[in-house]
Amino acid sequence: MLLAVIVYRNSQDPFKRMARLQGVNNYYVNGGELKDRVELTPEYKRVEVEVDREVQKEVDDSGITGLGTCHLYWKIKKRILRERYGIDWRSPSEMNPWTIYD
Repeated sequence: MLLAVIVYRNSQDPFKRMARLQGVNNYYVNGGELKDRVELTPEYKRVEVEVDREVQKEVDDSGITGLGTCHLYWKIKKRILRERYGIDWRSPSEMNPWTIYD
């Protein structure tokens, strides 16, 4: 009896494959996650600290704490970046839908 074994090797970078499956073209990899490349732009860097400070204040004022707060944080951050600065930012949960964040 003749037995043939075919080994399929996916030579493609797994992050490129995940990004392609998600339809994400503008990304970079940091700490094993896809990140929005907009975070590397001068426009984003210029407002990042101020936006994060403002987002944290809104989260604190909401009174919501504990698990899942990161989703509220990202939702507020996305809104502020889009409305005030015209920056279309994708959150970690949008970039990595196969990852569970709490």
